[in-house]
Amino acid sequence: MSNASVNQETGNLLSAAAPLIHRLPNDVFCEIFRVWADIDHPAPDSLGFIRGSHVCQLWRAVMLDLPTLWADIICTYRVASAVKTFLKRARDAPLVLDFGERHARKMVEMLVAKDALSRARVIVCMWLKISMVDWGSLLSTQALLPNLRTLKIGRGAPTSIFLVTEEGRVDIVSAPSLEELHLRKIRLTVNAPTLRFLTLEVLFPDVSPSSTAASTSNLPELLQTVALYPMLERLTLMIDGWGADRHANFEAPPVLGSPISLSHLRQLTMRGRPATLTLILKNLDVPQHAAVSCDLP
Repeated sequence: MSNASVNQETGNLLSAAAPLIHRLPNDVFCEIFRVWADIDHPAPDSLGFIRGSHVCQLWRAVMLDLPTLWADIICTYRVASAVKTFLKRARDAPLVLDFGERHARKMVEMLVAKDALSRARVIVCMWLKISMVDWGSLLSTQALLPNLRTLKIGRGAPTSIFLVTEEGRVDIVSAPSLEELHLRKIRLTVNAPTLRFLTLEVLFPDVSPSSTAASTSNLPELLQTVALYPMLERLTLMIDGWGADRHANFEAPPVLGSPISLSHLRQLTMRGRPATLTLILKNLDVPQHAAVSCDLP
């Protein structure tokens, strides 16, 4: 028997002796690892699907060749070395930057330094406390956010409608592919012509009953923000504070010259004082088939 025949027979025996799972094609492995990543997401106290990359050289090689696995977990661990490793493994894949409700100023600064915001597909940062990070300025410094599909940013500290760091300043962000926008007390204009889902959480400051300034002066800005997105399918407006309701009344005329046409709207959800919500509805042209719900405090 020739050496070539011996080598081929030996290879066949070794292949037959290998575990069945190791004989699967790489594309099948890829699908398995993608499903695993969806159902076993890493957490600060758990490796999740990352454990698979420690099983054997084959699994590790396949997983390291799937950039989207690592692009989705950039912010999982608050350790600089982990963030750098995941960014490297993500290569050019669009990133998921989900900071949750935890303070992450240092991580944000690190990602900004590495130009990660321009690569983001998802940005979520709904802090419960005041943060020193000015998201409006950070995002507006990007000439374009081409990959961004979901943007949810905000803060829970009491503020006036749409938080600003400088009075009168409105930051502008261009995200042409954005589908979902959620702003919590942040003043930000996002150029997203095909936006489908919009949530605005605002606080109208209280106004003294003796004040001559109509507190409903905040409503035009709110409505003008809604008017930017004619393709909306779902609109949620959550309005806190008595300010807009003190001087509003059920007989007040529309704030805008003509109602905002939302012909694609399927769901409208609002929370706030009765007179405020009534005035908002007067300024919206909502299709009859749309589901409308109002939560009154």
